[in-house]
Parts: sequence; structure tokens; C-alpha cells
Amino acid sequence: MLARVEGQNLGCANVSCPLCKLCQRRRCDQNFASKYLAPCDVLEAKCGAQIYVVVVDSESGALVQSGLDDAHLQMCLIDGRRFEAEGEREDALDDCVLLSNKAGHPLLAHGRSGTLTEDKRVVVPLILGQAMLPDLKVTDSSEALLMGRAPPFRLLVRLTHRSGERVHGVRHALSEPFVVATARVKGAAKAEIPHVDDHVSRIECVGVQTQRKLEDIRAAGEAAGVSDLVLPVNCVTRVGQFRDLVELAEHNKPLRETLKQVLRLTKGWDVARDHVRKCVDTDGRLRVFHPDQRCELGLAFRCGAHNVVDLQRPVGLLRRKQNPAQPNQEMVDVIWLPAQGSYPDAVRRLLPQSFSAWWQPGHPSWAILPLNTSHIPPMNPAGLPSTPTSSFTFTIRNAA
Repeated sequence: MLARVEGQNLGCANVSCPLCKLCQRRRCDQNFASKYLAPCDVLEAKCGAQIYVVVVDSESGALVQSGLDDAHLQMCLIDGRRFEAEGEREDALDDCVLLSNKAGHPLLAHGRSGTLTEDKRVVVPLILGQAMLPDLKVTDSSEALLMGRAPPFRLLVRLTHRSGERVHGVRHALSEPFVVATARVKGAAKAEIPHVDDHVSRIECVGVQTQRKLEDIRAAGEAAGVSDLVLPVNCVTRVGQFRDLVELAEHNKPLRETLKQVLRLTKGWDVARDHVRKCVDTDGRLRVFHPDQRCELGLAFRCGAHNVVDLQRPVGLLRRKQNPAQPNQEMVDVIWLPAQGSYPDAVRRLLPQSFSAWWQPGHPSWAILPLNTSHIPPMNPAGLPSTPTSSFTFTIRNAA
């Protein structure tokens, strides 16, 4: 059996993709998120997509839809660290199973089509070889039940008959490790890819105490017995400011060691540093879709929230032609599109093609325009561009 997810985020998982470089919402590179909150978070992909389990042929990879009458998926959690210590042997799975929380209630709760067995496992019927996870939630934190710092759970899924007897010949499915924290840290949820203007609390390992010290680093230094701490910025509240502070310290070992002590980041410095280095600025670059090199028409798009390309609302229809004075350049006329309302026929023909191409590996026929959102004319009260058309001369850069 395999776990699968249909990613909802529009940025691709390729970290070197220039089109998605600044996107804060990337397609999942694994099925399960690395962290959930108990008891409120549903076990789903970090992009919010639901996870489903499928039975596939081990040789062909094809979905097995017949011969599984009355089959069910049986789910429970296991101690991820113990299973790893056991060498991840299949015969060690039962010894690692966790069924109850600290109050003695089921550790795994369900919604929708799921049911609970007498021994506190969740069961859901298999339909045509596949089934969605039934809005599973974990009712206790992993640290409350397991030893050590941030100990992980893993979700174990087995194929059984209605009676609970296992279906022979079908291998179990096992999720990636994930940590479950208590809901009291909900306000301190961390960003997968933070923005430079986010509050510094969005960075891993930057807790409440560290945040307070960052508001007046000089005073925090004096409280820690460091009276000569001089920095370019004394109050750090934004991710971008924290990144600058970290990079300054990374080039000055004595300063780095001092800040670790003053900010109470002795153990978390490396994690916070690596996380803040992922932060991005606002992406104002326009993208362009051209179906092929022979087509003179194309569509221009801007990024919306979280630097995600807004595939639903193109901002311009492009018509390109070669510059007769400079054969290596292109002359591009842009017909700016209304903020709302219907599109010209040419736009309606190109939109489905642009969407399909975006979801293919490498985003074929997509590129970055040497234009940004400042080139888009403002809209008048009727929602129409104040300047209907604009002309530019440049060479469109390929995304690759």
C-alpha cells in the first residue's frame, strides 16, 4: 500500500526553479507534514491537501481495484523513534504501537467515514482500491507520551477484513515521522518559508523569551552580564532583521557565541539560522506563458498572496514580434486586462493551456518577463486599466 497526496500549492518542489524561487507555498515533497498540533490539526499534507491510501501492484504500480471485497484500512500510531531503534523491522511494528493518550482515551480520533474498534484503532472501508484518511486527529502530544526532545509518531496503515484479520500478501503503509505538539503553541506556528516582513516568532526555535530579548538586545546583554554589546539594530522584530543579525554573527564567531547566550539560543541557533535563510522578499516579477515559439500571443501573470502565481487572473495579453532594427530583440505590445469581468477570446483559449503547462515538470512554455507589478497601470473606478496598452522592447528570458 502507498500513501498519496494531490498537492494544492502552486509553487513546484524544485528548489532551483527560478519561476518558483520566491514562492512561499510549494508543492509537498512528502505526504505528511513534519508537525501537527493536538487535538485540533487534521493529519493532512502541509499544503492542506487530503491524504489517501491506495493498494497498488508491486510490479506494475497499477491500482488494484478487484479482489478486495469487504477490505478495510486499519490505522494506528507507532513510536517512530523506537521503530527506528528496532531497525524498522516489520515484525517490530506491533511492539511500537500506541493506542491510548495519557487520559486513557483513543490516541487517534477520526471524522467522516471512520469508525473506532474496541482496541482504539481507526477503520475506514476501502473503495475500488483506495480510501481517504478520515480526518484523523491526534489527541495528545508526542512529548507527553514519549521520551526525549520532539519524539516522532508515525501512522501505520494495514489492510484488513471486516473482522479485523489482516489481508495476506499486502504490505502495510507507513507515514513519514511527524511530531505532535500541544495546542497552546498555536499562536507560535512557524512558517515553512517565511517572508522578510513576518514577525520573528515565525522562525523555528525563536520562542517567547527570545522574542522579548530581541526587542532590546542591549538590555538583554546587560542582564546576561554582557555590557559592551553593540549592534547595528538593537530591536529586532521582523524576519528580515533577524536574518541580517544572524548573517552578521555567522561572520563573527565571538559575537555568535555571545548572541547564543544572550538570546537563549544555545541549542536552537543552527535551526533558527537555517530556517531564516529560507525567507523571501515579495515577488513583483511578472510571468509570461507562450504556447510555443511560433505563436505570437502570450499571457502575462502576476503573483498574489504568498508569492503564488495567480493562474486564474492574467493581467495582460501579449503580442510579440521581432524588432526589425535589432534581430536579437523582441517588441512586445501588452493589452492590459480588466480586474474583473470577461476576457477576450484569445485569452480564454490560452488560459487552459497555461494552467496545464504550469503543472508539468519544468513549467514548459513559461518564462519570467523583465517587467514587474509597477508596470501594470492602475485601474479606474470601473475596474478597467487606465492605460489600455503598453509597448516594450526586450528579450524574454527562459525559465530554465
